[in-house]
Amino acid sequence: VAKSDIEASIKEFNAEAENNANRAKKTHEKQRKTEERKEILNYLRYFIEGISTGKILFKERRIYTKGTIQNYISLEHYLRTYLNDCPHLKFDEITSEMAAEFRQYLSGNNLMPQTVNRLISNMRALVNQAANDKLVTDFSVTRHWGKAAVEESETRKEIYLTDAEINALGEMPLTDTDEQAARDLFLFGYAVGQRFSDYGDISKEDIIEFEGHIILDRRQRKTRSKVVVEIEDKRALEIIRKYNEELPRIEHTKFNRTIKNLFARL
Repeated sequence: VAKSDIEASIKEFNAEAENNANRAKKTHEKQRKTEERKEILNYLRYFIEGISTGKILFKERRIYTKGTIQNYISLEHYLRTYLNDCPHLKFDEITSEMAAEFRQYLSGNNLMPQTVNRLISNMRALVNQAANDKLVTDFSVTRHWGKAAVEESETRKEIYLTDAEINALGEMPLTDTDEQAARDLFLFGYAVGQRFSDYGDISKEDIIEFEGHIILDRRQRKTRSKVVVEIEDKRALEIIRKYNEELPRIEHTKFNRTIKNLFARL
């Protein structure tokens, strides 16, 4: 046998061995990623990234709204803290007891029942999505996330603030700049009667002056409806001037947490 033939055979053998090793490595890596995605926190982070970039779409191929994305970010915050002692928990390891404990944990964070229901609803949707992605083999875990009944009095409490409470917040002495920004943003939204998704990113282009009147002129994110609001509230006008018509930008979860803490201190 010629030496060149032997060298060619050895080269071919080595190439085939290298290809087999690469295939085995890729298969192992794919299996590792699949196992990692079976972990609830890993999958939730993957899901949030997907809906934020548009890679994962809602029913009928619609993108997720900014508000819904923020809800899942809030869910991750509470779930990550709750699973601090078992961060690698997988979907198949969820029990009805764990689901009930998580609901109690949310309620223990001074969240209103409707907010708890919303987070639980997000959790149910997440588990169902994981099941669609074939990351769940025990489908009983999808049935642990029912809504709790909300009393009418609790609903009223969730949506109602008195003028005295609003004024107390406005007069509250604050030295922390983040707290000041959240308070000012809340008071501005209260004055113009808009959703956070609409007043949370107001810029100079949205505020115009017409014949001596200050006007908020923008298109709502959720409904895409055009809204024109004359700003007459003295406090809101002071806030506009304070920030030179460029209101502060605050992440939704941080904003909610800050406002709740301020009212708790009041």
